[in-house]
Amino acid sequence: MKKYSIYICLLILTTAYCSKKTIEGTGPGYISPITVKLSMSEGQIIDLDIIENDTSYISKRAIPIIKERILTANSPVVDNVSGASYTSFGVKLAVANALKKMGKDVEKITLTTKAPEQEPIESPDVQTDIIVIGGGPAGLTAAISAKENNTTANVILVEKLDILSGNGKSDRTFYDLVNTEAQKKANIEDSADKFYGDLVKRSKEVNPDLDRMRAYADGSATLDPWLRDHNIALDYVLKRTHQAKSNSFAGVYIQDNLEIAAKKVGIDIRTGTKAIDLFVEAGVVKGIRAQKGNQTYNIYGKAVIVATGGFSHNKDYIKKYAPQYKDLLTSNSKGATGSFISLFEKNNIALTNMGVINVYPIISDRTRELISTEDYILVNQEGLRTFNETTTFTDRNNSVSNILAQTGQKMYLIYDEADRKDSYRIAYQEAHGIAIKGNTVQELADKLKMTSSEGLQNTFDKYNKIVKGETVDPFGRTTFRNGFEKGPYYAISVKPGIHMTRGGVLATAKAEVLHNDKTLVKGLYAAGEVANILDGAYVAAVVFGRIAGIEAAQYIQNN
Repeated sequence: MKKYSIYICLLILTTAYCSKKTIEGTGPGYISPITVKLSMSEGQIIDLDIIENDTSYISKRAIPIIKERILTANSPVVDNVSGASYTSFGVKLAVANALKKMGKDVEKITLTTKAPEQEPIESPDVQTDIIVIGGGPAGLTAAISAKENNTTANVILVEKLDILSGNGKSDRTFYDLVNTEAQKKANIEDSADKFYGDLVKRSKEVNPDLDRMRAYADGSATLDPWLRDHNIALDYVLKRTHQAKSNSFAGVYIQDNLEIAAKKVGIDIRTGTKAIDLFVEAGVVKGIRAQKGNQTYNIYGKAVIVATGGFSHNKDYIKKYAPQYKDLLTSNSKGATGSFISLFEKNNIALTNMGVINVYPIISDRTRELISTEDYILVNQEGLRTFNETTTFTDRNNSVSNILAQTGQKMYLIYDEADRKDSYRIAYQEAHGIAIKGNTVQELADKLKMTSSEGLQNTFDKYNKIVKGETVDPFGRTTFRNGFEKGPYYAISVKPGIHMTRGGVLATAKAEVLHNDKTLVKGLYAAGEVANILDGAYVAAVVFGRIAGIEAAQYIQNN
């Protein structure tokens, strides 16, 4: 009888194994195609092996989520991972193509394909101490800081996207950080006072908030030790610009470790959860209304920190507040929609500087990444230079207007092999497929579909004479590294784009939010791009995130 049972078990296992089928399907990736190995048994998708070459912050977090959704639904007809729509689309289409090879009927997969609608559900209310809205650097820092300053407080963080991060993940450097270990090791003398003085000089506001500038300067000067306490060591520095290392950017590194720290201190993180209302009664914040999928519920708390980011990805708001930029692309996350602006207005909360927009002159028109390198020239579709490239960022208005005046409202950033080898950023950008290579001037011009190669060759010849000192640059450029004597040459197609919005909810130096009559909304705080950012978006987000967390922790202790 025992032998018979063993034979039966082997037969069952063999049958299950034989009924298992594995087949590949492909779909488009953000950078390169995505391939899935789909395993099925008795009509069920039992496993997905997803192979893709884009190891970005977004894809490595999105893929496990989209995989789980497909396995649960036994279908590629599922919702995209918000914040990773194109990666989601690529995986879903790859699965659909694999299923079709097996003879399965599958709904046509598009970028807007989503799961079937579900009946709405009203879920039970939730009570907590502190609510943080937004899972970018400002929100994560605020949540961590609040918990550190009131260890018994319960902190819930809601993020409307399915993955955390905000815009911070895309930043290459941590700009405007002072009084750091890296600066001291590099013999760079810096301080909060020096930084404050520079902030005042840089401010273009008619009536700048000096108290908020002072808080920013002081917060920047004390931030490095706090970061290091959370395993964030920014050891590579150029003046006030920091990276993890010379060949390792700051954005993803900081974001990864903030997420680890938030989980370590016990923050209740709820992704895919959107705050759709803000409760304010008699000048005191009471909580929010949240929505996750088809579930809606209220979260009540003693303090709320809003860290929902800017509105660069909201064309309606850009058209309303800064119509001159309404046609520009943006480098921002698709989550930067200004979702809380209407809620601020509804609750008579003050907004300020809404028309102040930071435009970045050279963004990849393919991937929307910020482009930068040490030495380059900018040429138009005819292969001609039109302004002094060294003023690209020091005179942004001129560079932006110059680029927008060109054919296709774009230019090509050209660099050579020497600059390619010297720049880690260029290597990173090339790995993301945004650079076009030409071994000769003719080849590069052909690939760029220029009118002819003569214009580009003449530009190179003239520029080489300027570099050698044989003639003067007609645009006033005086600093150079290399000429363009020998290929290969490289080009990146660039356009001006909206990098960040500087206006937002009116907040004090303590990150407290104000009504239109300048009275406090008690218990309500704001940090990051949602508030009136003066400068240095990433560092400012973390600085005021810390301040908001500390203030909220103290507030609930006293109320």
